[in-house]
Amino acid sequence: MTSFFNKIYKYKQSEIRHQKENFLTEIFAYCLTNDLIFRQNFLTLLNYKEKVEIFNCFTQQSINDFGKPDIFIEINNNTIIIIECKVGSSQEATQLNRYSKILLKHKAENKILIYLTKIFEETETFDLPIRFFPLKWYEVSDLLIGCRNDISNELYYYLKEEKMSKKITFNKSELSAIKDIQETYSKMYEFILLIKDKLKPYISSKINVTKKIEGGDYGITTDFHNGILWLGFYQYDDDIEMQISISIELPLKNEKFAEIDASLKSFDWKSYDEEVKRIWFKTSSISSFFIDDVFSTNKALTFLEDEIKKIKVYF
Repeated sequence: MTSFFNKIYKYKQSEIRHQKENFLTEIFAYCLTNDLIFRQNFLTLLNYKEKVEIFNCFTQQSINDFGKPDIFIEINNNTIIIIECKVGSSQEATQLNRYSKILLKHKAENKILIYLTKIFEETETFDLPIRFFPLKWYEVSDLLIGCRNDISNELYYYLKEEKMSKKITFNKSELSAIKDIQETYSKMYEFILLIKDKLKPYISSKINVTKKIEGGDYGITTDFHNGILWLGFYQYDDDIEMQISISIELPLKNEKFAEIDASLKSFDWKSYDEEVKRIWFKTSSISSFFIDDVFSTNKALTFLEDEIKKIKVYF
């Protein structure tokens, strides 16, 4: 059995990617397993009224071809719960649907799917026998009040420090800023279309423009050797400055994988692996493209075009 500290250590922060989501998932699962008061509060929220005789909680467990749910819980041999935890990123297009299929194939009488997010996010609906709960982290914070477990108390203060413990409210200055947000969004969209024009001479595949900002990402995508090429604005953490970024995502078994991997490393692209794929990326903070406190569109476009030229042989 892997110790709790080893579980969270593997998600240590690095310059390559942030791990807040996975880090928080492991702590949340630990509290559900070891804090009986918190667990009971949580199950009461789900309207689960039976006495708990068996409680098994697993994290990041691969299930056939359906993916790797953040948290998978078995209770009393008659209930299973899948929890997908999000902090900043949005759900993948088919993610919750895949997890619903896991639930439907399971023989358990009670099947519960939970989507846990920082802010409201629109999701699909699910028919019986699946019970679907869209929860927020501030609801988890409320359940931690009165718990006596040291880790649970630290989780409560962590959620408070990260501003994840309160319901969403607005003040007048925030509401008046909507006009500025809309103007900024319009300028970002204009820049995205300029990137699209720069990319067109190099590829024949369809270029898709992201319709909205999701999980800090806003850009364009196109096919790339059975994978994905992405360019645009990227912010992986609220505390980190927004980046201008280009990334490539390929299956590990791609026939061109070794060749592309060697090339991108020689171009000083960084990378990380996710299950059966690798993601390479090159980023630069948005402030590096400012001249006299004004964002230089030409400078940012040149940065991206230079990186596109390096990989044009693969288009």
